Amino acid sequence: MKKCKYSFRKILVFMITAVIAAGSTGLSATYSVQAEEPFSEEKVFVFDQLPDNDELLSGYLELLFYENKNTVLSPLGAVGEKKLTDENDKKIYRSLKASVEKIANGTTVSTIIKTDGLSLKISEWEQSVRKVMSYLLMDCPYDLYWFDKNAAFVSASGSGRTVRTVTFSFTVAEEYRGRNSYTTNLTKMGAAKKAVSNAKAIVKKYAAKSDREKLNSYSREICNLVSYNTSAAYGNAAYGNPWQLIWVFDKNPNTNVVCEGYAKAFQYLCDLSSFKNNTVCYTVTGIMGDGRSSGPHMWNIVTLNRINYLTDVTNCDSGGVGSDGSLFLAVPKSGSVNAGYIFSNTRGRSVTYKYSSESKELLGQGILKLAGTSKNNAAASVTLSMNGQKLKNNTTLKATFNKKYTFQAIVIDKAGKVLKGGSAKITWSTSNKKIATVTSGGKVSVKKKAGTVTITAKTADGKTAKVKLKVSKAAVKVTKVTITGSKTMSLKKKKTQTLKAAVAPVSAANQKVTWKSSNEKVAIVNSKGKVTAKKAGTVTITAAAKDGSKKKTAIKIKITK
Repeated sequence: MKKCKYSFRKILVFMITAVIAAGSTGLSATYSVQAEEPFSEEKVFVFDQLPDNDELLSGYLELLFYENKNTVLSPLGAVGEKKLTDENDKKIYRSLKASVEKIANGTTVSTIIKTDGLSLKISEWEQSVRKVMSYLLMDCPYDLYWFDKNAAFVSASGSGRTVRTVTFSFTVAEEYRGRNSYTTNLTKMGAAKKAVSNAKAIVKKYAAKSDREKLNSYSREICNLVSYNTSAAYGNAAYGNPWQLIWVFDKNPNTNVVCEGYAKAFQYLCDLSSFKNNTVCYTVTGIMGDGRSSGPHMWNIVTLNRINYLTDVTNCDSGGVGSDGSLFLAVPKSGSVNAGYIFSNTRGRSVTYKYSSESKELLGQGILKLAGTSKNNAAASVTLSMNGQKLKNNTTLKATFNKKYTFQAIVIDKAGKVLKGGSAKITWSTSNKKIATVTSGGKVSVKKKAGTVTITAKTADGKTAKVKLKVSKAAVKVTKVTITGSKTMSLKKKKTQTLKAAVAPVSAANQKVTWKSSNEKVAIVNSKGKVTAKKAGTVTITAAAKDGSKKKTAIKIKITK
């Protein structure tokens, strides 16, 4: 089982009021100024209230990937532009804001930002810088995810008593650092922008597909792009890295992810998409188990045609317990929101999912209640069939002592769609076990006792279909033979066509038929109904019951050149 460690992160939307302390350290120097004499002064500004780099990066990626669709703060706010009235303050603010944006998206590497053409009094420049920085942190805090928040060096230079130039030197955090403390790693800084472009290309590629085809394609693309990071899941690497989403789409084979990356990547592609059938994707967390181990996990819930399904892209990848497709748009065998859900893959292996309390609190029953347990997915009807033939409800069939019959139940929803999984779960019952018994799979065993017995198939929400068996000692003979399709057909020379015959009643003791051609020079037919055209002409193919009832039917076939 693929699992991962996680700490459920609430998206943080905040407004920072910066506490910027100007330190009078050994790095600051004040000069006695003569008229028009050049001067330079440097101070250290400390940032006390910026969150850690990972938290800021998460916010920046949220804004970059979603282009402000799901946030209340714009990628670059404009409070400073409105509140700053002094032209010098505005010039510094605009210069910083533009440069910080370019550094954040990888357009430029230098974190030394110079603003020229100022006309500030030497006694006021420090106050002006402090004010500008407060608005910068308020308007675009996330864009400073690369900044080592210990301090920034700010120098002022000019002549006489006027500051003409202010220069900011922002120290780069080690994980984003380039060739020195004031340059960034261009490849790493541009990775997010590249990932967004690659993700959008995937969505564009499948834009014309149906909702279900889009979802299938997104899962396949993610699994092709990335592999599972086992070491991270089992504690040998850091979890919760905000780069998880980037690593899925960066097309770098060395950057693999855990469940967080798979789930968030699928969510992102869905969020970028235009769906036709009210399709919505949600990301949830909780505990997953496969009978061998269990642990924290992240996966998706997809609402498609107003029905909720589980999608676990992590375990749809190669080597996962759902690599057979059983955990994609999946319907549970049983379960509930509070107790958790149980699924089964094609190998009969049970997989359990239980929501975290935070997921239940954030999303609620309406979203987390899955198909098979939802009123939106209730069965509208159930129909029985046997030997491939549908039966009318309450049909009476003749049955013979000690014979076995297998019935199938087909469950249909209100939209006419055939339901599967938990929503199609059937409970079988018999009205008289002394005459006939029935298994949970619809296999009926008739006893050596004459009489009439009713076999009932019942869905989870109470819909039923019934068939009556009239049991006797006599073998049930064929009363009718039919060949599916029209009574005539044409076939080109040297071509083949397989015919299918059905006998009535479906409970006949011997269901077999024999096939015969009226002219084997024109066409021949084998024991399975396969017709092979030999030469031009008309031939009659007959299907006769093999039980001695002498019931038969025929079809005319015109052979053309």
